[in-house]
Amino acid sequence: MVSRRWLFLMLVVGAVVSLGLAACGDDNGDDESVEPIATDVGETLEDAADDAGDALNVVTGDPDAGATVFAEQGCAGCHSVDSDAAMTGPSLQNIGTVAEERTEQTAAEYLRESITHPDAYVVEGYQPGVMPPYDELSNEQLDNLVAYLLTLR
Repeated sequence: MVSRRWLFLMLVVGAVVSLGLAACGDDNGDDESVEPIATDVGETLEDAADDAGDALNVVTGDPDAGATVFAEQGCAGCHSVDSDAAMTGPSLQNIGTVAEERTEQTAAEYLRESITHPDAYVVEGYQPGVMPPYDELSNEQLDNLVAYLLTLR
């Protein structure tokens, strides 16, 4: 049986090779068209890698950088990470474990959705509309934040 990480790596490599071959073609000498294509290919590849990682429950972010995002975004103002103390938002103590059981999604998918669409699933005892959506985070920041939250077990 192929491991999830190996399958993820094969998907990413296949996407890179496919996109690289697609970029080859007629060379009409118009170098100005290469930059937008390269940017589109890079964004498409990043999105495909994120989707493949989500499907395989592989988190590619850096937990240490995610702790920085957590601090910079002021998440600790509403969420505790080291106690079950009631705050404006639910405690994130053990969220890496709890997230696996909250919905049918993977833990990474649940956390990502909870950050970008916080009213999609509201923890019992808390009101919808209190947490703002953090949909302005870059994919890298979001991946890092999810990786950090998954370490809270």
